[in-house]
Amino acid sequence: MRALADLNDSYIINSKVFYLLGIMVVVPINFYLNSMDFWMFKFKPPPGPNHPPGPPHPRDRITNTPLNFSFFNNELTTKNPEIKYNSEDTQITFRTHEELIYHILNDSSYQTKTPAKNLLQTDPTHIKKYIIINSTTNSPDKRTPFQANFVVAFSINFKVVLLGSLLFCTMWPKKLPPPERRLKLCLTALCVLFSIVTLLTQINTEEEQTLFFVGAMIFATFLNCFTGLALASLYELITKFPSSYYASLQSGNNICGILSAVLQIILLSFRLRPNETGVIQFSVGCLILIFTTIYYFVVFKNSKYFIYRIGTNHEDQRNLSSARWMQMLPKTKWFYATIIFVEGTTHIVYPGLAALVVTPLRGTLWRDVYFVPVITYLGYQVCCLVGRETARIVKTPKTGVVLFVLSAIRIVFVPLLIFCNAQPRKHLPVLFDSTTYIILLSIFAFSEGILINTTIVAIPKKLKQDEKVAAMLMVPIISSITLTMASALNGFLTNII
Repeated sequence: MRALADLNDSYIINSKVFYLLGIMVVVPINFYLNSMDFWMFKFKPPPGPNHPPGPPHPRDRITNTPLNFSFFNNELTTKNPEIKYNSEDTQITFRTHEELIYHILNDSSYQTKTPAKNLLQTDPTHIKKYIIINSTTNSPDKRTPFQANFVVAFSINFKVVLLGSLLFCTMWPKKLPPPERRLKLCLTALCVLFSIVTLLTQINTEEEQTLFFVGAMIFATFLNCFTGLALASLYELITKFPSSYYASLQSGNNICGILSAVLQIILLSFRLRPNETGVIQFSVGCLILIFTTIYYFVVFKNSKYFIYRIGTNHEDQRNLSSARWMQMLPKTKWFYATIIFVEGTTHIVYPGLAALVVTPLRGTLWRDVYFVPVITYLGYQVCCLVGRETARIVKTPKTGVVLFVLSAIRIVFVPLLIFCNAQPRKHLPVLFDSTTYIILLSIFAFSEGILINTTIVAIPKKLKQDEKVAAMLMVPIISSITLTMASALNGFLTNII
């Protein structure tokens, strides 16, 4: 009895491992894509005949002057609402005349019609007569080929490599080491790769953009590969623990999303340059991976409860015959269908379509800077996490058919969100204001969290011990396939509104 008590004393410590591991497996996708301004900055047009290099940045030689160009910022934010705050030209307050001229000459968002020496002697109130303001940094039709293709290339890379890694772990499990050892390898590899990517952010890419693009895709491939292997290892390893651990893993995914969104909001408030925000984003992601790796290694070595759990069920459960698969699927089909419907409806509108929803208050910081990060990203992740944790506390239905019906009802949110104020739109009217959008998105996120966690916890309870590993490995595979299919519908909806 005392031995069992000692093992149970470590329960809370070990549950935190799966929260951290849940955070870890989505760090690459969250922090890689949340640094999009950094990637656009890295692939900006290099200096040349059309983009001659201007004078050095005057940050270190600004004279003390009370002159502040608030009038010019007002021109940018009020009369030119199409200019986004996440471009370099609007992230920096124009503190002096010299600072303003530097940005006019060095940012492709401005086209000057007069020599620099004349601009420097021009009265500030007349500067706008000599320049044409046009936001080329964020305009899709003015992006370079690398800027236009990076997001698509990374998205395809992520989906293909992740799905391939998951299928490999499912189809040829005996070619791989046990999940607990495989997880050690994946964590170490992710730490090393993310550290290298963080260091590479300091490289000047103006003259070698092709090489940098290829290098970024190569590192993305390795990151996605080890992420897939780590994810498969987690779903194998977790079958040796109580069902409550399954919810911890899912909640960790949302915690990572919350951390990433909070960091993005903080960086926006400081109005840093894209290359500075990129370094900070990758550094924080690297620290999360390093901390998770150290915590896992310590628990793996010292926790009696963890050692006891991974030491059970030595027989190989990862290979199921076709007959066993056919016996298992009838028990789990409704749960898998629930996952498909819940995650499918989520990815049809989130984040692609939802990220286009704005408040009608033009020319304000809330609309142009904070609305999408705070409401669409942070708000969604918080509500989803609340739903996941609620599923652990509140008694929820565990019957597969009931869960499937609830997931099918959730589809009604898709047309409701379509009629929110997503811009640009050409065909459909706007029926709901931003307050209604916030309410709809909150319920949508909460329902995802509670339904997914309830389903994940219920699946292993319906199966025999030797069926659990194969059944749980199907969860990330189904999620990955659903994500790919729903993303295509997301693009379709974005175009028809």
